[in-house]
Amino acid sequence: MTDTTTDITPNPADPASPTPVDPGEESGWSKLSPEKKRAVKIGVLALVLVIIVIFRFASHKSAATAENAPAPVQNVQQDVTNAEQAATKDPSSASFVNLSLAYFQAKRYGECIMAAQKSISLKPDNAIAYNNLGAAFNSLGVFDSAIAACNMAIKLDSNMGLAKNNLALAIKSKHDLDSSIVNLEKTASDMPTGEKYFELAAAYYSAWQFDKAIAASKKAIALKPDYSAAYNVICASNNHLGKFAEAKKAGEKALKLQPDNQLAKNNLKWADDHLNKTGPSQ
Repeated sequence: MTDTTTDITPNPADPASPTPVDPGEESGWSKLSPEKKRAVKIGVLALVLVIIVIFRFASHKSAATAENAPAPVQNVQQDVTNAEQAATKDPSSASFVNLSLAYFQAKRYGECIMAAQKSISLKPDNAIAYNNLGAAFNSLGVFDSAIAACNMAIKLDSNMGLAKNNLALAIKSKHDLDSSIVNLEKTASDMPTGEKYFELAAAYYSAWQFDKAIAASKKAIALKPDYSAAYNVICASNNHLGKFAEAKKAGEKALKLQPDNQLAKNNLKWADDHLNKTGPSQ
């Protein structure tokens, strides 16, 4: 994820050429008496000790201040409000890319994606918007989409380091998740229990493979009929597929088995909200 602030890291200046001391020229130090030399050395040592004490005190104070500083939760929310107002007042690509950043920092990844997509619709070559899109998809575990978005950002700006970092993260995360799914598939096949198939269903869901998540959940339920969590995965997966009537049935079954299943309550509400808008034909 990137912001729009300027990189203020200074570039190191070219070192100045040293001025050599002429070995034939007598320095002022050599003209001093031994007593004066001793006094100068003592004075310099005392000054160094004072500087060290001041530096250590200042460093300790700075570290304590940073350690005790509260988390800027209100600042994040205020940034969102300010960015929303700015995008409403000036609906430009730059305003929406800033809004996507504010949503990302508030961990509102779905809204970050929508704001970045709006930015891209207004300026298709906005590399920052594509990078923000990739970062949000990474946070949601939608690694294929993250890879596509980051690749587009790099295509538009080959020097964008953050997009390259986000791409590397997406590729590694996808590899790790794919490897986990392979292992879980083998484990569930070798030891077919409700719990093993539920673990597989959850992995499929994390990979946004919703049809497979539903199939694995049904296998888990066949082996463990009272598996509320498996019904919840079916509910959530159908919601993502837009099959809200089927999601509602699964969510109600999950809550019948486990009335305090908060995830199932949330997913059932998701289904009900869409059904109330669109009708039972969905």
